[in-house]
Amino acid sequence: MQMNKIFVVTVLLLAAIAVSFCLPRPKYQGLNVLAKLNVPQAIGEWQGKDVADLNMEDGRYNFISKIFARTYTDKEGISLNLFILDAGNFHNPKICFTGAGFKIGEAPDKNFTAAGKPLKSHSLVVEKDNEKYLLTYWITIDKKGVDWFEQKASQLFSSLLNRKKAALMCRIDLPFRPGEEAAALALTQSFIDDLAAGITPQDRSYIFGTP
Repeated sequence: MQMNKIFVVTVLLLAAIAVSFCLPRPKYQGLNVLAKLNVPQAIGEWQGKDVADLNMEDGRYNFISKIFARTYTDKEGISLNLFILDAGNFHNPKICFTGAGFKIGEAPDKNFTAAGKPLKSHSLVVEKDNEKYLLTYWITIDKKGVDWFEQKASQLFSSLLNRKKAALMCRIDLPFRPGEEAAALALTQSFIDDLAAGITPQDRSYIFGTP
């Protein structure tokens, strides 16, 4: 009898998962966290310019509620891109960039920090047409940094319970020349430091998952 109950519960759970993830989904409606954030145009010695040509009407992007995209340039003329996605679930950048024809490689180990706290971040080196980029990204859910397993678990239970969450993926893309991986990692950390110092504690908790 006990085994029958477990079987029934398991079947119902699997059916709920199938409904949640296999049927066509409407456009994700989150908590509109990005509207609450104030990311300055000027961060330390970086000056920002918004990227305005992103088309989010394509049905392939229904899992994304909003996206923040801005290019920052320092006094030396070095530019990087900052993206913040408000989404119901996240795709690994390895998949996206491989599909776009980039060659993917792992970046040297670097333990990034924000406001003195460690980030659960990941870095990749992507290459295409003799151009290289360092990609650094991390995910926060409800003001807490999470890894991929924690993100997927949160996605599952939020879908089953029809619960909205404050979920953001932050990504920094920095072009660099061959042999300058260490300098690119250091510059990324410098930008993170400036960003963390230039926003309010509330915004810092959303973006970095730190107090």
